[in-house]
Amino acid sequence: METLIDLLAANGQNMGVAQKTDSVPHLPTSTLNESSLRSANHALEDAQQPAPYITPAETPESFDADDIPFHPYDPVEAGVLTQDTASALLKEFGDSFIQSFPFVVVLSTTDAHALRMNSPFLFLAIMTVTTYRTPAILRCLHQELKEQIATRIVRRSHKSLEILQGLLIYGSWSVLSN
Repeated sequence: METLIDLLAANGQNMGVAQKTDSVPHLPTSTLNESSLRSANHALEDAQQPAPYITPAETPESFDADDIPFHPYDPVEAGVLTQDTASALLKEFGDSFIQSFPFVVVLSTTDAHALRMNSPFLFLAIMTVTTYRTPAILRCLHQELKEQIATRIVRRSHKSLEILQGLLIYGSWSVLSN
């Protein structure tokens, strides 16, 4: 959990000087001379310089991920699940999965359509873990959830309780299913 929070906090930020200086080689005091001190000083100065941003060859320098509108993946809209199936899976999650995922409580009055619209990432995570009986759909949703993680968290630095809950469900399920 702490690693996940650290990754979210560090996304898009340069490493601090303290982290960079850890990579500077430490010389034993018996071998320290003027030349090695100069080398260590140069290494320290280099480590303190921010790393240049290198744009991949296929991406123009003016490209910004925020310029492209973000659309969360919706398995019902994509035709992978029907609304009735999604409602049944959400009910199953609320009834049967509470023992495995006590940190996300889905009330029996929760409407699948409302959850889909208001918390699409959480909805996708719940649908992914509850489709274990249909491996083809599970693989599809699993892949789409990984894409959403990459897009939302890594590329766009989205942070919300919904994403945290979805990650907790997905991470716990991954551990339990292996």
